[in-house]
Amino acid sequence: MIQNNKKSEKFKRHKRMRPLRGGGSMKNINKIFFIYGLMFAIEIFIGSWGANSIKNISQNTQPQKYFEISNLEIKTIAKIFPVNVCFAQMPSANELLQASDRSRGAIKGALVWNATVETGGEEEASVREFRIQALGDDAYVEATHPPRNKGEIYLFNDRNMWFFKPNLKKPVSISPRQRLVGQAANGDIASTHYARDYSAEIEKKENLEGVGETFVLMLTAKEKNMTYDKIRYWISEQTKLAVKAEFLTLQGVAFKIGRMKYENQLLVDGKNIPFISELIIQDAKNTQNKSIIKYKDIKTTELNKKIFNINNLTR
Repeated sequence: MIQNNKKSEKFKRHKRMRPLRGGGSMKNINKIFFIYGLMFAIEIFIGSWGANSIKNISQNTQPQKYFEISNLEIKTIAKIFPVNVCFAQMPSANELLQASDRSRGAIKGALVWNATVETGGEEEASVREFRIQALGDDAYVEATHPPRNKGEIYLFNDRNMWFFKPNLKKPVSISPRQRLVGQAANGDIASTHYARDYSAEIEKKENLEGVGETFVLMLTAKEKNMTYDKIRYWISEQTKLAVKAEFLTLQGVAFKIGRMKYENQLLVDGKNIPFISELIIQDAKNTQNKSIIKYKDIKTTELNKKIFNINNLTR
């Protein structure tokens, strides 16, 4: 009884603890709760262990029972040690996608950049150049090189895509899955909005050579007109940048592999963030066949939304 009274008095003293002054951070508050909770839990544990030990020894029971703790005591300790205090919360799959999308063009404002697509391997070597203007879910992509392709337009309206060139009377609906050049699909050339277009689950964590710890996500297309049905996606735990992708068939077989580099910087909300500089897309079976998309001259800008209106393409 005396021991229980001591516990009760100790608990009251903890309860009467003065609040922090001077605007202490939540991090400091968590530390204080953790320390006091630890002290109280140890007191409960030792009290329970001592009482059970004396009882078990007197009854000559098995040693492993010396450390029994009642369900009530377990619940008490669980209340003292909430999960968000004891362990760092793991980000959700969608939070990881949102963070990684920013460095691949998914920001609130408008962006403009130039892209070069170099294709090599067993396929015919080629170099194509584009100028991309993007705002939200829309993008206006204009071919600038070689001369025979100059003036071709790829227009992204939300999840719909259109193609137009000077000798056409009107734009033609195309699929983002269609081949642009080499291993690159039409949908690879614009900004990435995987958090919007794919549902995601964290499969596992994996140490990737040259990167370190990564989250491995499985992405499944929400609509049939996405560039890929499924993607296995590696996101760096430290930087939250996407570093590798396996583009999969509906059956889960990889047919292309992508690797990303981030050597560009983009000023967003007064802060420099890393921005993709290179996307290497290889054939999964014959890795010599590859296309390299290089991103340069990235900057935020102001855009007139009229350029994303399909009716303005023929004017």
